[in-house]
Amino acid sequence: MSDVRGENAIANIAHNLPSILLLILINAILPFFFVHILNHSFTKRITELNEVFKSVDSEQLVPMRHEGGKDEIGSMVRSYNRMAARTNELIQTVYKNKLVEQEMLVSRKNAELLALHSQINPHFLFNALESIRMHSILKNENETADMVEKLAVMQRQYVEWGEDSVTIEQEVEFVKAYLALQKYRFGERLSYQIEIDEECRKRKVPKLTLVTFVENACVHGIESKASPGWIFVRVYEQNELICMEIEDTGNGMEEGKRQELLENMRNADIEMLKKKGRVGIVNACLRLKMVSENKVKIDLDGEEGVGTLITIWMPLEYM
Repeated sequence: MSDVRGENAIANIAHNLPSILLLILINAILPFFFVHILNHSFTKRITELNEVFKSVDSEQLVPMRHEGGKDEIGSMVRSYNRMAARTNELIQTVYKNKLVEQEMLVSRKNAELLALHSQINPHFLFNALESIRMHSILKNENETADMVEKLAVMQRQYVEWGEDSVTIEQEVEFVKAYLALQKYRFGERLSYQIEIDEECRKRKVPKLTLVTFVENACVHGIESKASPGWIFVRVYEQNELICMEIEDTGNGMEEGKRQELLENMRNADIEMLKKKGRVGIVNACLRLKMVSENKVKIDLDGEEGVGTLITIWMPLEYM
């Protein structure tokens, strides 16, 4: 009897074997694979996250390549990638700004040194000029004494470089001294007019800026012209900008030279100061670029035989 029951049981098992195997698959094997896959996904992402966290000590944070998953780890990975992107952007911004700041500082110091080397005369010149002035006064040569005094004022501006910036009002006084001296030289061949808006007088510009452009107008405009000429200096405010214009009715220049000079003015750099030519103009433009963080706008207009107009626009915030 028992043998019959055993055979029936075996027969039932054999008959239900597919169902039994299916139940084993559903209740044991499939959960094992699901757990394995889930565990692999968690482990892989956590391991990768651990690796990228080690990049904190480097110059840039490394983003994770896989952001898949809607669970907490996936959310954490996406948050980390956003943080890494933003942090890298800030690092680059700060790094670049620091480089620009250092380059501007070095360029400014180099420009000042080159200006001093190329333009400064010894202090003993003041004593010689003062002696000539006093001698002229004793001989009642008051006009000569006045011109010597103006020359001394100019030379002192070149030598005493305590600060690189002066008010437009101070710079204009220097311009007046220079033009008065040139008027003494050229006589009726030179006339000039200076117009400065009252609200611009206390604004600051790099030292020897305006006078450099005025000197250029005299030397390259009026000096080479046989007939009388004018020099106009205008400073006014317009649309949050200070506009400085230096115009002459001299000989002007041909179009090719005008374009070349304009390019040099707009792209002024230290290397240009080492070359021969109009380094005074380049020096002035370079310092304007430095103090305005390259926001200054420069234009050069003119016509051969008619004259030249230099226009400079400086944002108010840099003056």
